[in-house]
Amino acid sequence: MADYPIYDSYPVWRPTKQKIPTLEWEYSVEQVESQGIWIRWESAARCPCTANNGKYGPKENCTYCQGTGWIHHHPQDTKALVQGFQSTPNMLNQSFIDENGGMYFSVRGEHCPAKYDRITMLDSRMPVTALLIRSTPRAVHSGDTAYESLNFPIAKKSISQRLSSGALSEYDLDVTYLQSVDAVTGLPDAVLIEGTDFTVDYTTDGIGQLNWAIGDLKSTPTTPDVKQTFTISYFTRPVYRVVSYPHTIRDTTSNKKDASGRHIALPVQFKAEMLQDLRELFNTGD
Repeated sequence: MADYPIYDSYPVWRPTKQKIPTLEWEYSVEQVESQGIWIRWESAARCPCTANNGKYGPKENCTYCQGTGWIHHHPQDTKALVQGFQSTPNMLNQSFIDENGGMYFSVRGEHCPAKYDRITMLDSRMPVTALLIRSTPRAVHSGDTAYESLNFPIAKKSISQRLSSGALSEYDLDVTYLQSVDAVTGLPDAVLIEGTDFTVDYTTDGIGQLNWAIGDLKSTPTTPDVKQTFTISYFTRPVYRVVSYPHTIRDTTSNKKDASGRHIALPVQFKAEMLQDLRELFNTGD
């Protein structure tokens, strides 16, 4: 865990000016643009490997769909209104304290999504906690990497904190807690520190990977052994799959300033479910 300042779990800020949102349909596009959040929308397509594999479905070794049967192409960054959330918690799931939640989005009419399209919430972060078993081999030589597969990739979360002096302090969080289990006693071992026992390596797209190498290469390793349990809490960037679109087409006509009528495409709403299969986060077409 990095050397962060005191962490306020629920920081609160208030805008200096209060804006009154409008629900008039003529301003629907303006509402999406002014009040929406940034998302990355990727179109889904069936992977050709499915047809080439007969009745057995997609090929497990396909580098385009990662064995899922779907590829995602033509990413486009746009804005969407988040209008609702559904979840059904599974309290008996001890290994992964999370559930397959559903989110309702509204986007501009020309950005109408289709089923299985992928939606990434670029600016949003959610906390994840997981109880996992180390699967990656230990690093042996200097320069080796030991990337661990997590349920979701790590993402930085920016935190703003108002100091007593009135100045605004900003810092980033990613992994907030990591602890392994003693192989002999079965009890919790020492808490691991980011930058000392492990690192988080980021790609150009902001995706973070847990790397055990720095702790593996110590004279007395501090990282868990292969097949040893560890618990981790961190932030991730939510990724969703479109599962239904109750308002696929919403068009109307306005006679204001145009007697013949002007066509207006209203925002469309769709429901998406959070991805649980790590392979689906990386099946990208050209």
